[in-house]
Amino acid sequence: SLGPVRAGHQLDLKALQDYLQAQLPELFRGAPTSQGRIDRLVLRKKPPGKLLASAHAVEREYAVMAALSPTGFPVPRAVHLCQTEKPLGTPFYLMECVEGRIFLDPNLPELPPHQRTEIYRHMAQVEGWVQVLASLHSKDPGALGLASFGNPDRYCSRQLRRWGDQYTASVPSPTPGVTRLVDWLTRHVPETDASSSSAQNTTRPAIVHGEFRLDNIVFGSATTPKAASGSLSSSSSGGFLGCSPRAAALRERLEEFMRDHVYPAEEVLEAHAMGPQATRWTIHPLLEELKKKAKRAPP
Repeated sequence: SLGPVRAGHQLDLKALQDYLQAQLPELFRGAPTSQGRIDRLVLRKKPPGKLLASAHAVEREYAVMAALSPTGFPVPRAVHLCQTEKPLGTPFYLMECVEGRIFLDPNLPELPPHQRTEIYRHMAQVEGWVQVLASLHSKDPGALGLASFGNPDRYCSRQLRRWGDQYTASVPSPTPGVTRLVDWLTRHVPETDASSSSAQNTTRPAIVHGEFRLDNIVFGSATTPKAASGSLSSSSSGGFLGCSPRAAALRERLEEFMRDHVYPAEEVLEAHAMGPQATRWTIHPLLEELKKKAKRAPP
């Protein structure tokens, strides 16, 4: 969304222009860059002031975008990285402008109900953005030149520590419930979350998108995703964890229940949800029956 530039966030446009004319003169001649012809650019920079550890890591964001874009992964093309404080006071990078819409409110109030359904269905379907994330996880960081992008060892432990530290640093007084949650998760980290020197480690490195959500997707039309936006600063390299035997058995039972009971009921339930205003918010009897079947399912 557009709005007035906040105090402290103004850009020195003259200094920026002088810098770009020296670093990327082809932009001012209208000539193709090394990434091809680019008509519009987006500048993304670190904000001024004190930042949380690892927050707004535009250098990492640029590195992963520059590596992924040539593979066809849906990210904007990375054009240039400035790692110094000059000319704008903090590091920044330039990327290709991907035209489209970004929805900031997950309730999607600007769209009619059927388009909201299409968007969330596409994000959840295997052939939609689930496939996009799967393709990201399947890529070999080393083959992309990202072998040093992150430490794949003890990924879960490191994420918990980072999230816990950031939460503590961002609130006046931590909520007891959140503290208990962090403690519980720390005690239940999977055994496969081990160092590369451990015999228990059977994982392989993978790239993880740390901020995949609706407002980080550019839609080419109201409901058709076009590209993942550039918010990859919290992406990392982590171990690709498989399911434990207990989780695999639970998943198998869930898939069987979905196949036998939930999928056949989707058409009826969707018609009810899209029906008249007076009844669409009521609970359909079929949904109650599904709950009973789920409770009766063998453990």
